[in-house]
Amino acid sequence: MSDRTLLTGARVITPDARPAPADVLPADVLIEDGRIAAVGPGLAAGGAETIDLSGNVIAPGFIDVHVHGGGGHPLMTSDPGEIAAYAEWAVTQGVTSFLATVCAPTLDAALGCLAACANAPEASGGATLLGVNLEGPFVSPERRGALPASWPAAPDVDTFRRLLDASGGKLRLMTVAPELAGSAEVVREALSAGVRISVGHTDATYEVARDAFAAGASQVTHAFNAMRPFHHREPGPLGAALEADGVAVEVIADGVHLHPATVRMVVGA
Repeated sequence: MSDRTLLTGARVITPDARPAPADVLPADVLIEDGRIAAVGPGLAAGGAETIDLSGNVIAPGFIDVHVHGGGGHPLMTSDPGEIAAYAEWAVTQGVTSFLATVCAPTLDAALGCLAACANAPEASGGATLLGVNLEGPFVSPERRGALPASWPAAPDVDTFRRLLDASGGKLRLMTVAPELAGSAEVVREALSAGVRISVGHTDATYEVARDAFAAGASQVTHAFNAMRPFHHREPGPLGAALEADGVAVEVIADGVHLHPATVRMVVGA
C-alpha cells in the first residue's frame, strides 16, 4: 500500500498563480510515496493521513542560485562540513536546493572552496547542493563591487580549467566580464564544459554585452549592481540583457540594493 498524505486548507502557489499569496484560493495537495500526486480543491482523502494547514501557504521550495552562506555557515569555506551545515539550515528557510557561490581573496583560496564543494556530503534531509556558482575571477576591477580587491584577474583558459577541475565537475555557473581581453576564449571553454555564463561585475558596453549573449552567455549577475549603469544613450549590459531572448536577469530584491519599483520594472520587462 502506498504512503499517502493529504494537505488541506492552505493557499497553494503554482506556476499559474501570478497574484500575491493572499489572492490565491485554498486547495488540497495529495502526496503519494513522497511525491505530489495531485493539487486541487476538494481532493478525496481515500484513506490518506489528513493534515489541516488552514491559514498557511504551500509553495515550491526555493532554488537559490546565488548565495554565499547563511545561518552562521559560510559557503566560501574550505570545510565541507560548513557546506553540509548550511544545507541543513537552508531547508528550514524554504530553500530546497542551491548553488554555493564562491569568490575569494586569492586563487588558492578559491580552489580550496571549490574542493570543499566537491567533497561536501550529500544532503540528508537538508537542501541539495546542485553545484557551484563562481563569481569571478575574470571580472572588472573597476566594477568589482563587494568582491575582494585581490580577486579580479585577467581571463585565462588554463586558470579556468584549474577551477573546473577543483570543483570536481560541480561548477555550474560563472560570472565573467565580457569586455576583458581573453574572456571570449574562457566563455567558449566554459560553455563546452557545460558551465553557464553570467555577465556581471562588468563595464561592458551594450554592444559588447549583446555579443556576449549572442555567443552563449545566458544570465546577468545582480542587475544594476556592480556593472555599467543603464543610460538612455548607452543601455549597457542591462539593456542588452532585457532585449535578448532567453537571458535571465538576477536582481537583489532586498529593498536596499534596488528600489522596489526597479525590481517591478525588471520583472515586467
